[in-house]
Amino acid sequence: RYPAYEAHLYAREELGRKMMEMKLLRINLSTKECRFEELSEQVFKKVFLGRGLGDYILFKEVNPGIDPLSEENKVIIATGPFAGTLLPGAARLSIVSKSPLTGTITSSNVGGHFGFEMARCGISGIIIEGSSPEPVVIFIENEDIKFIKAEKIWGMNTSDTDSYLRKLTHSQVSTLQIGPAGENLAKIAGVFIDGHRAAGRGGVGAVLGAKKLKGIAILGRKEKRLKDDSFNHLALSIFEMLRNSEWVRRFRTFGTTGNVRTINLAGSFPTRNFRESFFTEYENINGTTLNIHYFFKSGACAQCPVSCNRVMKVNWDDKVVFVSGPEYETQWAFGGSTCVSDPEAIIMAHHLANEYGFDGISLGSTIATLMDLYEDGIAKDLPFPVKFGDGKAMINLIHLAGKNEGIGRLIKDGSFVLASFYGHPGYSMTVKKQEIPAYDPRGIKGMGIGYATSTRGACHLRGFNTSQEVYQAQDPTYRLKYSDEKIDILIMNQNMRAIQDSLGICSFVSGYYDLQLISDLLRAASGTLISPEEVYVTGERIWNIERIFNLMAGLSREDDTLPERIFSTAPTIGPSQGEIYDKVEFIRLLNLYYEKRGWDEDGKVKQETVRRLEIE
Repeated sequence: RYPAYEAHLYAREELGRKMMEMKLLRINLSTKECRFEELSEQVFKKVFLGRGLGDYILFKEVNPGIDPLSEENKVIIATGPFAGTLLPGAARLSIVSKSPLTGTITSSNVGGHFGFEMARCGISGIIIEGSSPEPVVIFIENEDIKFIKAEKIWGMNTSDTDSYLRKLTHSQVSTLQIGPAGENLAKIAGVFIDGHRAAGRGGVGAVLGAKKLKGIAILGRKEKRLKDDSFNHLALSIFEMLRNSEWVRRFRTFGTTGNVRTINLAGSFPTRNFRESFFTEYENINGTTLNIHYFFKSGACAQCPVSCNRVMKVNWDDKVVFVSGPEYETQWAFGGSTCVSDPEAIIMAHHLANEYGFDGISLGSTIATLMDLYEDGIAKDLPFPVKFGDGKAMINLIHLAGKNEGIGRLIKDGSFVLASFYGHPGYSMTVKKQEIPAYDPRGIKGMGIGYATSTRGACHLRGFNTSQEVYQAQDPTYRLKYSDEKIDILIMNQNMRAIQDSLGICSFVSGYYDLQLISDLLRAASGTLISPEEVYVTGERIWNIERIFNLMAGLSREDDTLPERIFSTAPTIGPSQGEIYDKVEFIRLLNLYYEKRGWDEDGKVKQETVRRLEIE
């Protein structure tokens, strides 16, 4: 899968040389104190950087029982060890905190250039603690940190905040910001990079809003020091492999938008708030339609040859506008979930969600929940009709949520809060109060256990069994089987995703990075010797740290489930017609999952598992 690469060729060189510099920047917003801390090689070996480092710091320093919006909560922004190098697709960030939406530990992964600039400053992680008494932004340039008052831009949308920070500091900075949603403490508020790239899930934008941190601008000018020159040769060979890949070419052409047709024809495109799993008007919103009529250009994150980001040209309200997106998930959330088939409305909904600073998955799903409640005669007190398929109503609801007005005050906090307000929480299609994304578990059975056991609430990226059950499956009915091996596949996917997030590797190129290659890259970059087997155990350790945090926060086996609609309501059309998720099979597979994870029947991590994984 990649050119022969013999680690022993350079293993004889001195091992006493200092490990690659890995520094943490701790920022206290209450006192405005900043300090740099060295990260030990022992911690790096245990959890790597990125998501694993964020988990480790939160686990050590934050009481799991705190209010997520209190001053005691912390936000850890961490990139991977390969950021700032030539390695393709390896400059992503993880933003870790306790979630105000789910009450779990949460980490949201995002691209852009912020991680690259962090690495160029010599910073592996930024720990945000305390709360500022007034709105503030932070400018980091190498080791120089400045606090700047931000009352003028409190209330500003994400792209304008990005522009403002560039004018205020330096045109070449990368930026991190929240929008009005985060300022209004919306439970589905995201954090945004460079004005439009979303670390959406879990409501971390509200945590920064509570801390009065509007944004960060960062600019680095340091070269990344590597342990061994052979790292760059390997990175360039991987780049060449990606450049010549047919799969990468497809991704560069469509981004994630090409998934609409595949998943819909697999009967797994949740439609009408999960009442169906097939959208009859999918051709209006698929990747080919968007490319032909709206595509303007593509964009890429730092260190990436894929360029999957889409910039669209739309005629909206008699004006031509250029906006980012949508991605597959928001095509679904503002399309199939709401039954809106107008591509321009979907594109603008994605854009407005970003501008206000919302997680597009949760926002679209919450609007679909309101449409469901309205059509069933439950939500009667609305200022205008809210029917499935009404793109204008959807746009108006986004504005109300972004401005925190009227029904928008409920929408901004997600579908569980909304449906519970009307006395019908069962209309909320969530796990641990986080909205299920765009792969229907009735049509992809392995995704059901994945959603139920995800440590941050419903999430497709935490364990993407769709790869094996749809994209790689020889048998088209395999996705519908309750097979035991799907639990092994899921656990592998969950552990590998924890590894990749902790190394800053993008999921769209992660298939090219196997355990041996990761081991070789770590050795060449940092001088740290970690075998492929140890790399895998690190992913398992990270997953279990998250599970223990959640148990200490009060979650239990009862939270590892799916909405009742998944168990009781079968789609009436499409390839998954008549399918439900059998509850007996669900319980059996969940028990098997616990057993294979080394947890007891209540989902608690056994002491022998804690000892084996060396979790302190």
